[in-house]
Amino acid sequence: MSNWWEGYPWRMIQTNMREIDMLDMDAERFVQELQAFKATVVLVNAAGIIASYPTELPYHFQSPYLKGDSLTDIISACHAAGIRVLARTDFSKIRRPIYEMHPDWAYRTVEGEIVDYNGDIHACLNGDYQQIYALNIIRELITTHEVDGIFFNMGGYQTSDYSRIQYSLCHCQACQRRFHEMYGLALPRVADMDNPVYRKYQLFKQRTIEELHLRVSTLIHELRPDMCVDKEFHSKEGFIRQESNTAVDRRLPHWQYSASANTKWAVAAYPQMVSSNTTVDFIDYNYRHVAVSPHQQKLRLVQNLANGGAIDYYLIGRLDNHEDKSGYESVRAMFHYHAAHEDAYADTVSLANVALLNNSRNRSNEVKGWFRFLVENHFLFDTPQVETALGQSWEQYQAILLPDLQSISDELANKLDEFVAAGGTL
Repeated sequence: MSNWWEGYPWRMIQTNMREIDMLDMDAERFVQELQAFKATVVLVNAAGIIASYPTELPYHFQSPYLKGDSLTDIISACHAAGIRVLARTDFSKIRRPIYEMHPDWAYRTVEGEIVDYNGDIHACLNGDYQQIYALNIIRELITTHEVDGIFFNMGGYQTSDYSRIQYSLCHCQACQRRFHEMYGLALPRVADMDNPVYRKYQLFKQRTIEELHLRVSTLIHELRPDMCVDKEFHSKEGFIRQESNTAVDRRLPHWQYSASANTKWAVAAYPQMVSSNTTVDFIDYNYRHVAVSPHQQKLRLVQNLANGGAIDYYLIGRLDNHEDKSGYESVRAMFHYHAAHEDAYADTVSLANVALLNNSRNRSNEVKGWFRFLVENHFLFDTPQVETALGQSWEQYQAILLPDLQSISDELANKLDEFVAAGGTL
């Protein structure tokens, strides 16, 4: 039996609801708003920092605003309308009362301080909250609610807050212990790629993230094998959620190929997965009720479709009570366009004969320069990733570009040599 999302006409809207949006939640109205956009998937707040349903778990902070229709009501109404529901979770932080009961769950600076952002305490990936308790929350969520998939917001190692204040690498007891167990070393105090210990720390982060994600996805599929899971790279199933956004302090000129670039690497490296790159409605997090230009919204959605991806729109609040609806017309037009032509965008394959080989950590200006050169001169190109390149065929490519890749494996170097020996251009 195939997965429900395979070949599915994916048109997703994320209503990133505030707690107060559940006070007067009307599930039928919620669905009607989605139907006006012809959305087929919705991403709704569910669990993590805040429980958006009545939880039985003592350390899962219960929202006090659940006065309107429930999460169960929303899911049932969506399913009745043929709309799939993904649960949004966030285990990067815990509310202050939870922290006070479990201070060992918190991220710690080099000096041992916590990060408290308006009552939300940063949690560490290696602490028992993310390692153990988050799995209890996930278990409760997916066994009590018929969600079709799950998204994990702000995973990994967070070292900045929403005001963009930067903090040190985490030095909680769990991080110190696990790093010492792996390498017999003390944690580095600062980020410095010239320091061999910090380079080991980069590997440490990658390994611990992958280990936790595997444990989480294993649990999910044991309980709900029908679930579509975010960034399940080990199985190459599910969906890859990314975003195209703006920031008021980001250096000009804006990178206008964000949606193309995000979609291209996901489609090239993981063609079996859904590439769901969202256009973020607001201009910056501190101005999250002010929309970007409707032309910007439309450009991102067009780029998603043009590169073999799905379309995805993300806003703060609900569709009916959102303060700045200036982007709705353009977004709705693209959703309606895809609904009218979804068959033409199904089961597409790349005919590119050029590859811009990259890795998920290299977002340098050189990458962007080559990307612009290829796009604006109308070359057909893919952006495969070194992480999956060894398992993929390069027979269709006549040329491969390496945009300042600082290090590659011996196996990949051998594959590149073989490509050149067979007549390819590097």
